[in-house]
Amino acid sequence: MELAVVKDLGENLGNVREAAVFMEAIEMRQRLFRQNKKNLCLLDPYDLISDHLILRSSRDGKPFAYSRVTPLSKCLAHDLLYPVVPLLSSCREYPEAYARLLSAGHEPLHMGFLCLDPAYRDEVASVKIVDLMIWLGFISSGFALDQVSFTATPNAKFNQDPWLKVIGDWAGDMPDFIHPLIPEAHRMVIIPKIYDSYWTSRFSLYSELYKSLRGEREALPRAA
Repeated sequence: MELAVVKDLGENLGNVREAAVFMEAIEMRQRLFRQNKKNLCLLDPYDLISDHLILRSSRDGKPFAYSRVTPLSKCLAHDLLYPVVPLLSSCREYPEAYARLLSAGHEPLHMGFLCLDPAYRDEVASVKIVDLMIWLGFISSGFALDQVSFTATPNAKFNQDPWLKVIGDWAGDMPDFIHPLIPEAHRMVIIPKIYDSYWTSRFSLYSELYKSLRGEREALPRAA
């Protein structure tokens, strides 16, 4: 496997290689999410400011896993709402939980559009892909790891709670909501502070894998 990370696409649209990597990943993202809703169109302004994490197959070099990580600071810099903000009116508990997120004083990172091509599931048989992709999103973000928080709105039918609850305390046990893009029950996950134990356990699990994914080209970020 190999990890590719596309950052700041809006500032680098003239970079043919970066744009090609992005579009290849978007083809997979669109194809897999359309299994839930046939007329779904997923391109949006956040694609130009987010980090795009792509795992490529060691078998044929094609992308087979993807997630998008959107920092709050990038949204503010481009006059965009943080991705969960338009959803806060879905439930009366959500605004208070979001206020707790902001009051923590960390950089919120929103993870979205996680997907895995089932034809390549054997390549990550030894790990849980949601767990790995969340950790890679943190590590690749460029922010100090003791200064980040986390949000996500996963589809409830995939039961990702066990892997999300190890990250940190959720800001309330909140009801699900019907997502406007895919009209199915989704979770509202807001985690103002990451557990110290999360960093310890995930570095132990994935640090060697990360080095192999990046070809040991980069120093591995550490939590303070």
